[in-house]
This record gives sequence, C-alpha cells and structure tokens, in this order.
Amino acid sequence: MTTSIHIRVLSCEDSEAVACLFEKSIEEGGASGWDNNSVRDLMQACGFGFVAEIRNTVIGACIVLPAGEDAEILNIATDLNYRRLGAAYMLLRRALLAATSSGFNRMILEVADDNFAANSLYDAFGFKKIGLRRAYYKRGTQAVDAHVLALELKPSL
Repeated sequence: MTTSIHIRVLSCEDSEAVACLFEKSIEEGGASGWDNNSVRDLMQACGFGFVAEIRNTVIGACIVLPAGEDAEILNIATDLNYRRLGAAYMLLRRALLAATSSGFNRMILEVADDNFAANSLYDAFGFKKIGLRRAYYKRGTQAVDAHVLALELKPSL
C-alpha cells in the first residue's frame, strides 16, 4: 500500500505542529529558535508556506518569507519517521511554484554544509551557491558552515 502525501497551504492553526516539527529537526541538523509564536508571527507578517500531511498528520513543512524581490525559505523539514517519501521535494516544488507565480525573482536559502540530503535536494532543483556563512550552525561543540543558495525563478509560458 502506498502512502499518499497531501501538500496544502500552511495556516496559523498549523503553528503548533509545525513548530514541534522544526524543533525536532534541530537534533538532526535543523535551525533553532522555532516555537509556536514564531511560526504564527511569520505567517501574520506576510510569510507563506506549505505543510505535507499523511492522513491529516503534519509530516513536513516549509516556510517562506518575502525579502524584497526575492523569496527566502526560512525552514523546510520532514519528520524523521517520514523521510525519503518525497515530502521535502513536494514542499520545495510547491514553494517554488508559489514564489514564481507571485513574481519573485529568486528563491534563496541557507543550508548546513553537513546536511547532505538537503544539499542533494537543492542541487537537483538547480540552486547555486552565492555565499558562505562560516560557523553559522552549532552541532554540540562543533561549528558548521552554511552555504547561501539561490535559484533564479522564471515564469512559465
């Protein structure tokens, strides 16, 4: 039996589930500082995003914030128990389509150097390195560099 992943628009009602998901991803190399209020505040400050669900359970999420002519992915994560099913790919694709149709010129993001799965995903979409933030992430006592990536968005014909 195949598991069907449903992608839908993120709402303020999702803030608790998404904050929990993002906080759990910290242990696997995600970004810190996510809580219920920060997710809700971003949504109310003209951010947008999407959630991936299986049987009405949030298993992944992506939050995007407008940054001038660019759109910036602030976080994208998939629950550890549901990885390798394509949720992150589907979330990223939906975010790129939304940013393109909204008229943004580029999608930008940062990713830890040691996050091989995420780096592979972004590479598959054609993201290019445009910057480096040395020692940006912390892994216990270790510092990890972050690459700043960008993808030019081209409207469909």
